[in-house]
Amino acid sequence: MKKRLNPGGLLVFTSGTTHYTLTLPAIEVVVNREDFSRIFVQEQDERFQTIHVLDLYHSPQRTEENQYDIIYRILLDEDYRKLFAKAGFTNSEIYGGYDWYPYDWESQRLIAISRA
Repeated sequence: MKKRLNPGGLLVFTSGTTHYTLTLPAIEVVVNREDFSRIFVQEQDERFQTIHVLDLYHSPQRTEENQYDIIYRILLDEDYRKLFAKAGFTNSEIYGGYDWYPYDWESQRLIAISRA
């Protein structure tokens, strides 16, 4: 990414994986409508988070299910700081939301900004 930016250019990176989101319940119903439901079943180890997504269609017109997995490499604030420094970025900042409050272990979003 650094090679693609002009000198002084900004890299803005956002992630929904945070210390907080890694503590959420392992099973979550994220959509529950009359005709469709989506369930997340999460598991993780020290390096990866897997979200098993189960889509259930349950109406007279359509009854089927689909399942797929999303696998994330867990990268948190200190990981981004190290990666940015290694790549030669400067002035890195990590925020916990779009209102620019500092990232902490209760943040539901991670926004990393660094200058090339």
